[in-house]
Amino acid sequence: MAGMGAKRAIFCLLVLAGFVALQGFSFVLAPRTAPRAGRRSLLSMKKEKPKSKGKSKGRRKEEGPGKNMWRGIDLDDIFETWHPRNQPPIVEHDWRAFRAHMIATYDIDEKSSDSYQHLNGSRWAHELPHFEVGCVLVSSPVITGDFKKTVVLLYKHDNKTGSFGTVINAKAQESTLSMLKNTPDAKTIDPKLQEVLSKMPAYIGGPVDKNMLTLVHNGMGLEDAVTVIEGEPGVYVGGFEDLKQRYVGNRLLDAFRGKVIFGHSGWGPGQLQKEIDAGMWYMAAISPELVLDECERGPEELWEEIVRDLCYPELLRHKQKKN
Repeated sequence: MAGMGAKRAIFCLLVLAGFVALQGFSFVLAPRTAPRAGRRSLLSMKKEKPKSKGKSKGRRKEEGPGKNMWRGIDLDDIFETWHPRNQPPIVEHDWRAFRAHMIATYDIDEKSSDSYQHLNGSRWAHELPHFEVGCVLVSSPVITGDFKKTVVLLYKHDNKTGSFGTVINAKAQESTLSMLKNTPDAKTIDPKLQEVLSKMPAYIGGPVDKNMLTLVHNGMGLEDAVTVIEGEPGVYVGGFEDLKQRYVGNRLLDAFRGKVIFGHSGWGPGQLQKEIDAGMWYMAAISPELVLDECERGPEELWEEIVRDLCYPELLRHKQKKN
């Protein structure tokens, strides 16, 4: 028994030392979820004293707190708190949100720190130096026509083969059902699928192939859907048939958010890069909350919010001077 007590004390000391060492790296640890049902909360955990059936030889029986104390620290409580059986699962979170938090915390000078506080929330945006899947193009004020004050979710960008994406803030004037019925392939679209899609808002994705349908959503696990932004919540494209199968009782899946986009935007080899170099587009990373924003306040509101987040006040001043 004395040997077991010594081993437990050594184990607790090692855990304590590791805990202290980890404090300097606490900002990279993923947040933990609430304890599972039937499992004690780590914050309200109280030591349960085992019932003693009799006196043990070689060890004095002690009652009350301080049974295994070391410099004011209850080693038994540390042992129980940090034992693997009492640890809740670790939740993986969006690495892009972590990057945004790091930019807000470390990669800015002190004078502009207040401008980047939004990066710690659920609606954030910051500029990118290069393309990554799921990034967006933010149009500059010099662009007119179909891309005036637009935000394009970019799926592919290659100087040799071209670029491809969809506008996500150009909300259609017509309902989704009306637009589906007006497409040349309306008769080939399953009525059940039309019913599902009609519950979501419609958008104009660009001037190319306006009859092509794209479904952008947060429904993780839909078959044939492609991941555009990883994480929880994430952003996915496609999965029409599986969405139809999961549609039950005239209600979409709980917490499901989606956009039905008609048409897309495309650039030939090297074309988009030339436009970016000319200052016509800004490349940025934005949060899933912004990607799935339904633009109820109007298409320009999302563009202006992202421009403010990018800390480009000159773009907004350009708008004011023009007005």
